[in-house]
Amino acid sequence: MKTRTCSRLMIVNDEGKLLLFQYKDEHKPAPFWATAGGELTEGDTYLDVAKRELYEETGLTNDISELLKENEDIFAVARSTTVLNLSSFQSY
Repeated sequence: MKTRTCSRLMIVNDEGKLLLFQYKDEHKPAPFWATAGGELTEGDTYLDVAKRELYEETGLTNDISELLKENEDIFAVARSTTVLNLSSFQSY
């Protein structure tokens, strides 16, 4: 099984609302919700990816705060490929 290492962002506004993106897996009828974030490539740190994805997905360049949580889970990503997902969660 492929291992996918990624960094996710917990982006919360002044009203306490969490920013989520809706995705649809081409092999499943129901959409799902996820936080902003993306996969690490060789040489990336979790913080590098958090900053990159914050900009790519929202256009923001704000500072990223401390690591909130590390997580390991197995689930399907694009095209229903099952992966072992290793994530770090940063707050914004």
